Amino acid sequence: MDAHPAPKPASLQEIRSRSWERLARVSPVLEAHQTQLGPGDFSVDGVVARANEVWLIKNRLGPLSVGNIVPDPNVLAFLVPVKWQGDFRFNGTSSTNSTIFLGSGPDGYMTRGTGREYFNIGLDRGKFLHALAALEGVHPGEIVLHDGAITIPEFKVVRLRQVLQTFLNELSGKLPSTWQRQTLIAENLYGVMLEAYLAGVPTFKTRRPRAMSHERIVRIAEEHFASANGAAVSLVDLCNATGVGRTVFYEAFAYLFGVSPLRYFKHRRLMQARESLMAPSTPNVQVKDIALSLGLTHLGRFSTEYRTLFGENPSSTLLNGREDDTV
Repeated sequence: MDAHPAPKPASLQEIRSRSWERLARVSPVLEAHQTQLGPGDFSVDGVVARANEVWLIKNRLGPLSVGNIVPDPNVLAFLVPVKWQGDFRFNGTSSTNSTIFLGSGPDGYMTRGTGREYFNIGLDRGKFLHALAALEGVHPGEIVLHDGAITIPEFKVVRLRQVLQTFLNELSGKLPSTWQRQTLIAENLYGVMLEAYLAGVPTFKTRRPRAMSHERIVRIAEEHFASANGAAVSLVDLCNATGVGRTVFYEAFAYLFGVSPLRYFKHRRLMQARESLMAPSTPNVQVKDIALSLGLTHLGRFSTEYRTLFGENPSSTLLNGREDDTV
């Protein structure tokens, strides 16, 4: 028996209805209703995607209405406004081009607006808390989640919307995607929303991390990277392994290497790929096989980054390695 259950394939529902209830029935909520306040033909135009207990929803509502949403208590609910007319409010706070929202309280959240379009992201509360605690170098019980508006730079909101739309397009089949890629999207949503959260929420009061040298931090991170055997390694994983928060973790790599830890380990993966391409384990191995074995699932991006770093395509390295073997 596997140590962990197999991920569930993504599910998708498109909702085009004059009834809000159709959307509510397929969303992770205890209660959800809309009350129309202004004239017009009320309609819901939504897409609900779910992958591995992660929810990504995009919705459009027309006439002026107010909503009362109480998420499942195990779900953390983010709302990212996209477009709106006039004033779009979340728990009484007006949206701006630099605002996203988090409903983390037990009473849910209320919205009010006209012609609004937005993303909802539902994440496992416990998993998000543990990841956040790892990044801050504290125990999950020490985290008090922010509730309400989160203000971040406008360009980051624009980028966040683009990333969410790309993820939704893949989950909905508008862009080519595999089951493995859909699973990766679900995991990446945690990283995307953690980054947005930390960009706008003031640094937490944390306990003083235990003293550890920069060298020791990097050594532990290297060991964790090596033990992953090609599996994806996130910043959360590395902070958990070293037992320090992201600030101390970044300081160690900046001090010793002059680059961020994620850039460093990305280049480590590229170097591993180069070593494997130069000395293929089997005669018929392909570039794709080597890249995937190292967790490099975006083959186009891998080729571009590889060529930028090493000045040749991965296929050229593989060909040259095979020719060297025959000499």
